[in-house]
Amino acid sequence: EGVEFSGYHFNSEVSFRGAKFGSDTDGTSMFHKTTFDHVADFKDAEFCGNLVSFNNATFSGGAFFDQSTFSAEIVFFEGADFQRGAHFLESKCLGSSISFSNSKFLGYTSLRGSKFLGDVYFNEITFDGESVFFEELDAETSSLSFDRSIFTVRFVLSFSLSQFGKASFNGTQFNNPVFCATARFTDKCSFENAVFERAIGFGRSSFHDVPDFNFASFRQPPDLSSLQIPEPEKALINTPLTQRYRKLK
Repeated sequence: EGVEFSGYHFNSEVSFRGAKFGSDTDGTSMFHKTTFDHVADFKDAEFCGNLVSFNNATFSGGAFFDQSTFSAEIVFFEGADFQRGAHFLESKCLGSSISFSNSKFLGYTSLRGSKFLGDVYFNEITFDGESVFFEELDAETSSLSFDRSIFTVRFVLSFSLSQFGKASFNGTQFNNPVFCATARFTDKCSFENAVFERAIGFGRSSFHDVPDFNFASFRQPPDLSSLQIPEPEKALINTPLTQRYRKLK
């Protein structure tokens, strides 16, 4: 069965480590507007059923979802406030969609080694803290969107060694260097209207399709020296795909 903790206030450290929420066929688990004053430990937890919602939840201490599995059909973290770090190391999101849109990520954020199958939304998010790691993601069959998000971190922002399916960074603002080495994009990728205040490196990264950088702003020259981009078929003359390819070359 699911659980109902909406509006609940945990004023001490709480641990749901290894817990299972919902059943494989049914169940709704609600943490809507829940407040966690101290550490919230959901490591190795499993979220099943139809719906899981942490919408507008406040994590005043560290939020730990390492090695957790989200197999529920729909998962929401929209409007969540991660004040002391968000840890989703090697988590699995196996449902049709998970959304973190309009949330705030402060402190250390890591989704390193996580797996996504459905649609993933990180739209209109503020990343403002120490370091942010989207490294070694397995999202080749997924669709990730970071549209209109703002990255302002003090140390490292990295998407390196990840496998992406469809990826969208439209209107995203990067206020610090971006590391995207040896990443693989197997579907359409768009950085339209993105703003890069510092350098971005795509060393040894590959794209299945020509990425879209239309109207993107680069305050410093990007490192595209070893970027692998497929050349469009010669029959496709003066198409948007061909034009994007020529601009990048």
